[in-house]
Amino acid sequence: MPPGPLALIDGGAELTFKDGALSGIAEGVPWAARAGHLVAEVDGTVLLIPADAVTIAPDRNMAGEPRDTVTFKTATPSATGSLDLTATLPVARTLGALMRAAQMAGAMEGAVTLAVQHAGDREQFGRPIAKFQAIQQMLARAAARAAQARSAAETAFLALDRAGGDLTDAEWDVAAAKVVAGEAAEIVYDAAHQTHGAIGFTYEHELHFTTRRLWAWRGEFGAETYWAGEIGRRVLARGADNLWPDLTARQKG
Repeated sequence: MPPGPLALIDGGAELTFKDGALSGIAEGVPWAARAGHLVAEVDGTVLLIPADAVTIAPDRNMAGEPRDTVTFKTATPSATGSLDLTATLPVARTLGALMRAAQMAGAMEGAVTLAVQHAGDREQFGRPIAKFQAIQQMLARAAARAAQARSAAETAFLALDRAGGDLTDAEWDVAAAKVVAGEAAEIVYDAAHQTHGAIGFTYEHELHFTTRRLWAWRGEFGAETYWAGEIGRRVLARGADNLWPDLTARQKG
C-alpha cells in the first residue's frame, strides 16, 4: 500500500484499460486533488494510478465537499490486481453505494432530531409548534422514513457479511438500501426545512450540514433511479414466479 491518501473512483465511471494504459474521464471523485494515488476498478481489475499521472480539475459538490474531475490519458498504473470476488456489478460502485446509504440514514436521523428539537422550542400562537397536529404528522412521517432507511442499510450490511466472496446476492440488498435512502431523503429534507422555516436555510444554522449532504450523497455511486433499474432487471431475469420466494427467503436469512 503506497503512503498517503487514496481516492476511490466510482465503478460507474467511463474508463478503458487497454494495453496497460488507462483512459477516460471520472467525475465527482472524492478528494482526488488531495490524494497521492487513485484507485479504479475496470472489468474486475483494480488499478493503482499515481496522481501525478493524471489531470485533476478541483470541484465541489452541493455540500461543499471536494468532488474532482479526473482525466486519464493513457495513464500507466503503478500496480494492478484482480478482485477475488464474484459480482455482476462494479464492486467499487456497490460498496460505495452501501457506504452512502448508511451515511444518508445517519444524516436523516440527525435532521429529524434537529427538527423535533426546534418544533419543541419554537412557539407560535402561544404554544410550541410541536403541539400542532400538522407538524406532528409531518415529523412522524419523516422519522418513519429515516428509520426505514437505517433498517435497509443494516439489512444490506448483514447481507454483505453473509455473502463472503460472492457479492451477487448482496447486490439486491445494497440496491434496495440506496433506493430507500434516496426516496426517504426528499421527505426528510422537506419536513426538516418546513419545520425550521427561514432559519433552516441560513448557513449559520447546523441543519444544512445534514440536508445538503443528503442531496449530494443521493446521486453518488448511483442514484435511486440507477439502483431501481438494477432491481427491475434482476426481477425480470429471475422471472415472476421467483419474486415472492426471493423476497421471503431474504427476510428469513
